[in-house]
Amino acid sequence: MEITKSCFKCGGVIFNLNQRPGEYDAICSECGNIVSNIKLEKYETMESSCSKCKSTRFKARVKKDKDVENW
Repeated sequence: MEITKSCFKCGGVIFNLNQRPGEYDAICSECGNIVSNIKLEKYETMESSCSKCKSTRFKARVKKDKDVENW
């Protein structure tokens, strides 16, 4: 099942990304809560802004399989 990820604290659906080598945090843009720490399977970088509109804020669609979320 695929869902739009939301902040468990305030319900916000727009996130900022804080990237570090091999992982990144999805941070709620409404309340600043760290919603998830995502570990990458291999070393890679993500664009910190949208290639079309240059926004640094994102919505996240995640696939949920039992108790595991795949970003």
